Amino acid sequence: MQNKLQELTDKLYNEGLSKGKEEGEALLAKAKAEAAEIVAAAKKEAAGIISKAENEANDASSVNQSNILL
Repeated sequence: MQNKLQELTDKLYNEGLSKGKEEGEALLAKAKAEAAEIVAAAKKEAAGIISKAENEANDASSVNQSNILL
């Protein structure tokens, strides 16, 4: 009887542990996917900011060149 009770306890423990691991792995995969999306969006935004800054710098340079020539 004690042996069967121990087997049942072990089985329940292992099933719970297995389910917990599966859920943990699913959450980790979801978090990694969300992190990748956030990084991609940040890189895209950074590229836009850099491009805008370069355009503004070029415009300012052109204005300064025009003013020097006048």
